[in-house]
Amino acid sequence: MKDIHKITITLLAILLILLPLLVACDDDDDTVTPTAEPTDEPTSMEPVKFTLGNISDITGPAASALTVVDFALGDLMKYFNENDLIPGLELAVQTYDSQYDPGKAIPGYEWVLERGADVVVTGLPPIVASIHPRATDDEVALLAIVVEDSSLELPTWTFAFSAEPKSYIYTLMNWIQENDPDFPTDRPAKIGGVGMVGPYAQSLQAAGEAFADEHSDQWDWVGGHLLGWETVTFGPEIESLMDADYVIPPSTGFFAGTLMKEYISAGGQGKFLGTDAHNSYMSMIVETVGGWDAIDGMLFCLPNRWYNEESQVTDLMNELLTNNHSASEAAAYKAAGSAYQGAFHQWWAVLMLIKETAAQHGPDNVNSQTIYDTATSFALEFESDGGGQRVTFSEDKRAAWDFFGIYKASGADQDLMRIGADDWWPALVTP
Repeated sequence: MKDIHKITITLLAILLILLPLLVACDDDDDTVTPTAEPTDEPTSMEPVKFTLGNISDITGPAASALTVVDFALGDLMKYFNENDLIPGLELAVQTYDSQYDPGKAIPGYEWVLERGADVVVTGLPPIVASIHPRATDDEVALLAIVVEDSSLELPTWTFAFSAEPKSYIYTLMNWIQENDPDFPTDRPAKIGGVGMVGPYAQSLQAAGEAFADEHSDQWDWVGGHLLGWETVTFGPEIESLMDADYVIPPSTGFFAGTLMKEYISAGGQGKFLGTDAHNSYMSMIVETVGGWDAIDGMLFCLPNRWYNEESQVTDLMNELLTNNHSASEAAAYKAAGSAYQGAFHQWWAVLMLIKETAAQHGPDNVNSQTIYDTATSFALEFESDGGGQRVTFSEDKRAAWDFFGIYKASGADQDLMRIGADDWWPALVTP
């Protein structure tokens, strides 16, 4: 009896093994179709969305530059996403129009966070000045491509992907006294400035005065003027600067070109000095003053290579301009100056910081805290030969760029031209 049970069980086992094969047989075909073997390949996972909360100016006095700044961010985000440069992470952006109004800074900050922003970014110094204390209290990383100096005072969660405004002026004035053939040799050079009331212009003028005081044998600060945004003409300010050798003009929109045009028309002979903020309105300035010849010799201090130079990131910038935009759009963006060129290099550093954070902590753990932790030891070379385009942060250093190039406006070339093809000057942080 036991043997019968054993035989029965054996037959049942064989039947169970053969049953799937029998079911797979077609009635009219004797071919057996085996079942699919399981694979070890994992199913693809959806990338984690990472959102930048961008507080911009779309309809205010800085809109002509900031809309181009935003285009540069969009081009780079598209490039990173399409080429999966941050594996497991998809970049997105929420943009708020602050209209360059500091009163809309905190509402804008809250608006982007409510819509899922993981970090806050901006290219507006008044916005940085207004929100950086709140961002530090909230432990929200604030990645700014233009700042004013006080926002970088520790402790802060602000990281500047530009240089401190004072560094531009210190470095430029130091270069001028050592290298400009027009620098007076028989007396101190006279320098002054005009700007629209706000932290950026205030920082530039304070730096000019501080450097002149520290080097009083070579410089004489003849005065600075901070004016209201309702200003439309600059008569008294121009009169006070008629004998100046160097003039720091306003750095925003309509005001930069208007001051320069009125100064030239009044017979002023001072050489204009600029940063990448001034340079973000180049097309407006050139049009207002009547062409490149009118500002021939104007000096700029810039941390990034210009359109007519070559480097890995600069080449990519020119490539994306060509590929993503019509010929007329690309020409307009180039004419706009640093609004695209400077922003592109700075946004590149921002996105590379996010990439490094994802590599260190995993794409699921990229947030303000891990970005802060990564940023405090972040370093990025822009050139394969270790040239001067370099970003570094530390626990104590929150302004990115370590070196500047010096450029001049050339009427003959109708463009900016670098002075010294591979010369990089240390970004000075003290006068």
